[in-house]
Amino acid sequence: LHSLLQARLDMIAAACEGAEKVLADTRKAYCFGTRQGPAIAPTLDKGQAAKIQEQENLLRAAVNIGEGNDFT
Repeated sequence: LHSLLQARLDMIAAACEGAEKVLADTRKAYCFGTRQGPAIAPTLDKGQAAKIQEQENLLRAAVNIGEGNDFT
């Protein structure tokens, strides 16, 4: 039981780390999070949108694995 919970927590942590990197790369590439910000809000290119979608899918998979199991 403990090892199942630890494995799930490890998957969530890894997915979160990946998501943080993608978000940081997006902020850097599109000047989000700066004081001035972009003069005109740019649209995300297909590659960046795909990276974000992939991270969202990884996070959902990590959180939902074992859905319906009762660990109490």
